[in-house]
Amino acid sequence: MEKTFGWNIIEKYNDSDGLEKYPSTGNLKLDFAMGDKLLISKTSERKAESLIKEFLEFCDGDLRFEKFKIKSGQNIQINCPNNITFYDFSILTQHFCNTVKKSWGIFKSGRLNYYSYSDRKTVHNLIGETTNGQKFSIYTLDDLYNDQYLRLNQELEVKKFDWKLINNGVQQYL
Repeated sequence: MEKTFGWNIIEKYNDSDGLEKYPSTGNLKLDFAMGDKLLISKTSERKAESLIKEFLEFCDGDLRFEKFKIKSGQNIQINCPNNITFYDFSILTQHFCNTVKKSWGIFKSGRLNYYSYSDRKTVHNLIGETTNGQKFSIYTLDDLYNDQYLRLNQELEVKKFDWKLINNGVQQYL
């Protein structure tokens, strides 16, 4: 309808409707249940609590606020419950990033570590990078319950994440 009638229904992002899925050269599968999920955000503890509670009002999973562990410091670190789904974690990351620009979703496991954040050029893409340098996107309109993978694309422009932000500046080897 927008194209047919010339309406501006969808918010535009750099001449894009913000809804497109980034192309990929392959998919990197992950076993999301087998890793740690956390958020790092340059916000206050009060704001982090508020964002988690807002998210819980519309999330699909069986999650309770008490299961989220918030650590204060240079940045807020939120350890998510182990039972959070890939879908809910991606949406929570997007929710934080859309409110607090300096926010990242982190996944750490024995096989794969990555960070992601909401792409400002589109509405429904998270972008990020693995610790071994593979750039990727996560399209939040995909079936993230069944399609648990990172959409690889080395052409993406991805901000670098300082892994020392985890544990408030104490370097840990991943």
